[in-house]
Formats: sequence, structure tokens, C-alpha cells
Amino acid sequence: MAREAGQCAADARDAKLAADPSREPPTDGAKRTAAPKHSHKRAAVEATAKEGQLPEPPDFSAPTHKRFRNKLASVIELAKAGDLKGLQVFHINPVSSSPKAIARYRDLCVLALQARAAREI
Repeated sequence: MAREAGQCAADARDAKLAADPSREPPTDGAKRTAAPKHSHKRAAVEATAKEGQLPEPPDFSAPTHKRFRNKLASVIELAKAGDLKGLQVFHINPVSSSPKAIARYRDLCVLALQARAAREI
């Protein structure tokens, strides 16, 4: 009896659920793609890097970034010096948000320095 009551309650809850159109497959055969967060801002930063301009370094003033400030300072120093090879071989283990931000900054600096080198040729 208790099993039937529990099953009946589950059926009643299921009946209350409305169909979610976002979960339905598209009818025109097109695939849905989620818009990436910050896509416009990142695209703009990448575009300026492709023009040869170094991006602004990430803000590591928060206490959570304290142990990574030296690594960021090294990347900034290499970027300002225009050391493309040094940036390319600079090892970053992106295990948390701080090193991931450093890696994104380094990659954008590499892109900017490569664009500068291509213009000089």
C-alpha cells in the first residue's frame, strides 16, 4: 500500500511538469548552439591582439591570486620585452582560475607578438 501511495505521488508530480520547449529537438533539423559567455569581449580582445597590441594583464589584486602574482609578473615582463620564444616555452599548469587567466593572457601576448613579427617581415 505504501509503495502504491509513493508511486501515485510520483505520478502526480510528473503530471504537474509542463513540457519544456528548450529541451525539445529542433524541428527544422538545425542544431542548437549555446552562445559562449563574454564572446564579444573576448573577440574584441583577440582582435586587438591580432593587430599587434598587447592585452591588458589580468587584475590579480585579490588575495586569492596572491601566490600567482610572481608568475604573472614574469609573463608581463616577457611580453613587454617582446620575448616571443620565452612566452611560448613559459610553463603554466592551468589547474585553477588564476593560472588559467595567466595562460589566456600569455596566449594573447603570443598572438600579438606574432602579429607584430609578421608585419615587420
